[in-house]
Amino acid sequence: MTGTAASLEENAGKDVLDPGVARSFMRLYLQGADPRQPLASPVFADLRGLPPLLIQVGTIEVLLDDARALAARGKTCGVEVTYEEWEGMFHGWQTMAALLPEGVQAIAHIGDFIRRHSR
Repeated sequence: MTGTAASLEENAGKDVLDPGVARSFMRLYLQGADPRQPLASPVFADLRGLPPLLIQVGTIEVLLDDARALAARGKTCGVEVTYEEWEGMFHGWQTMAALLPEGVQAIAHIGDFIRRHSR
């Protein structure tokens, strides 16, 4: 939520999510609160005790660095993290499963993850 990740600018124009729009959403959500508070930015939180995490991110997403940071933070805190970078995929590509085979594959990975961790 700090809006400082390099991928915000590096992937600008490639992703469907515009960095300016993302920063506007961040400001609206925070309403002046500190963006480093753990409830706003889990990369600053103590994540110990969380269940396993699945993080899927496209390599052209403006939030790519944030996803990487969250995965690293989870692992540092001892959380089991399954981290997937999807080459050439944009923010929310999973919602385009009707048009993209990668969306179908990503949803299948989500289903597999849930099955593995809900036994």
